[in-house]
Amino acid sequence: MSGWRETVGPRLGARVNVTPRVTMTVAPFALLAASAPWAAFLPLVTLAPQAAMAQQPTTAAPEVEAAEVEAAVVVAPSRAAVPLPGLESDPPNTVLPEDCAVSLVAGHVSVDLAVSTAADSPALLLYGAFFGWGGAGAAYPDRHFPELTIHADDAPGPPQDNFEAFMGGRNITVMVKMAGLDPWAITRTPPLTAAHTDHPQMLKGLSNIGAIEKSGDDYLAKWQARRIIRIPLNVVAQQRVQLDYSARPATAVMTVSQLDTTARERSECITPDSLRRLPHTAGGPKWLATDYVISTGIDGKPPKSVTLTVTPGAGPTTPAHTYLFVCGPHGKPIAKRDKLTHERVEVDDSGTLKLLSLTELAQPAP
Repeated sequence: MSGWRETVGPRLGARVNVTPRVTMTVAPFALLAASAPWAAFLPLVTLAPQAAMAQQPTTAAPEVEAAEVEAAVVVAPSRAAVPLPGLESDPPNTVLPEDCAVSLVAGHVSVDLAVSTAADSPALLLYGAFFGWGGAGAAYPDRHFPELTIHADDAPGPPQDNFEAFMGGRNITVMVKMAGLDPWAITRTPPLTAAHTDHPQMLKGLSNIGAIEKSGDDYLAKWQARRIIRIPLNVVAQQRVQLDYSARPATAVMTVSQLDTTARERSECITPDSLRRLPHTAGGPKWLATDYVISTGIDGKPPKSVTLTVTPGAGPTTPAHTYLFVCGPHGKPIAKRDKLTHERVEVDDSGTLKLLSLTELAQPAP
């Protein structure tokens, strides 16, 4: 695939392919350059009309005290999934999903999507979910997917990367930018950020509404934020867009009886017969259940076809076998061991693909 390919995460000085022959260097917004204020290098995204009406954060982040510096704790085996949201077209309903190839290799997701459009200036939008600091040891603190890369065929320009920040119901995006604060300090423990600003009044204003708290020479971030990416497309009938990122699946330790549920039968096409084929050991084995949720659609519409490839990661030791469960066309159950190769799968009405991976856990010695 030729065209733009950009790592739109927080690595300073990321290289961006402008054309197959030309490269340029950019300073992504998520890591602040001490010598430049936010406004100097963070382009504003022209949002679609529906963005102005997007749901604002309603859940407050955990309270952060200035004296609180907790050590990292071991994450429990059970955690909820944090999927990358689905794409939206700009203008609305002008870009249609055609076919999609999904690959999952050692926890790395690649979504290769063919799209069609007749719009004069087509683009895709990715609205991240709002989140705040989740506390020490929170699962998946980097919910803005800093590692995400986007590749669009012969795109007219690079993805435009921006953020929105809120404190309660108040939009404080401009204040955070002018104060020179790192919006993604909320992904760290403690959520500290330095200030690089010629507008100290902004720091005072943020402090007055409880969005920051002084902590030594730095500030504790108490806001919620989300990432917004606009992906310009070429004015052609069909092209491909590829998203690459690390999966953030749900995980839990379960027994076979806990896995046999009506909800899983609907979403992952698990059947009692397929569960009976799993290895059985004395005392009943426990399984690490990993649920992947992968978006493949646009504007809540699924592609015409989706294929899935799953490849186990290579490692120094031979891992336990993994058993994979996913829905095939017309709800046909697919249950295979270790890998899938270009398997035709079924997604739900919004284009969401759900995959269950089971790995048997070692039993304690008697």
